[in-house]
Amino acid sequence: MIWSGLVKRGFDREIRAAWPTRSAVPQELWNDLIHRATARIWCAGYTSYFLWTEVPGITPTLPNKAASGLDLRFLLGHKDSPVTRDRERIEDAALHIRRRSPGGLFDQYANHVEHLWEAADSPVPAS
Repeated sequence: MIWSGLVKRGFDREIRAAWPTRSAVPQELWNDLIHRATARIWCAGYTSYFLWTEVPGITPTLPNKAASGLDLRFLLGHKDSPVTRDRERIEDAALHIRRRSPGGLFDQYANHVEHLWEAADSPVPAS
């Protein structure tokens, strides 16, 4: 990973762990992140199909969490978009981040996803 010598990781940091690819993230972590989430699940990427193969019980879990007030969003890149192709090339890594303080990496990432969400061509409204 290109940041390995520059990024401090650990319990007191926003970056809890980093993996070279999404497929290298332990299946147990995906399961834990989805099932323990209480406020927000945001997924942004070309596709998020892997969650249905990695997280047992995700199909009933997601609508139940959304119905309870959890902010659930899936932002998918269009396969022919130059932005999607560029992001695939640049972001060949997976991060597990958490919010430790205002204005940090978590907030920057959340603001970026929020901007992408607002600029999306046709978001699917909540039912």
